[in-house]
Amino acid sequence: MRPAPSLARGQSPVHQFGSIGRSFSGVKNLQDYLVFRDEHFRTTGFRCNLLLGSYFVRKDTNSLYSYTADADTLSLDPIHAPSKRDGDGWDRFLEAFNEWAFARGGCPLLSQSPFVKKAHVVAAYGDRWTQLCTWIREQDPTGRMVNAFFKDLMVD
Repeated sequence: MRPAPSLARGQSPVHQFGSIGRSFSGVKNLQDYLVFRDEHFRTTGFRCNLLLGSYFVRKDTNSLYSYTADADTLSLDPIHAPSKRDGDGWDRFLEAFNEWAFARGGCPLLSQSPFVKKAHVVAAYGDRWTQLCTWIREQDPTGRMVNAFFKDLMVD
């Protein structure tokens, strides 16, 4: 069994925002990502030092917060091996990538997206996110088992 991915800032070399759009042209989104990546490098001097990962994932309704619950999807996953010379470049890239993916209807993978915002998960998961948050509050009314990352993402 592999250990759970780290949510610590800049520690995970793979970043996944899951699907990029519900109805999408995979090639178009890939082309758009390359433009985003190049523009980010031009303006910040940072670029990922490994290739982009991308996966075709079939529709899966078995998990309440599956990122493919609505349709088959194509993931776009920037990969970077962080080093001290990056400074905060990887973190800034991830924040910018999250906004880029969100603007295209992307769906974050919560175990791989340390800079995801509440607006991202609400838009991506909709009623399923509300349902999950309600269930968590019912099972853990004092919030003892909810870390700060998830607490900030939960809805009423």
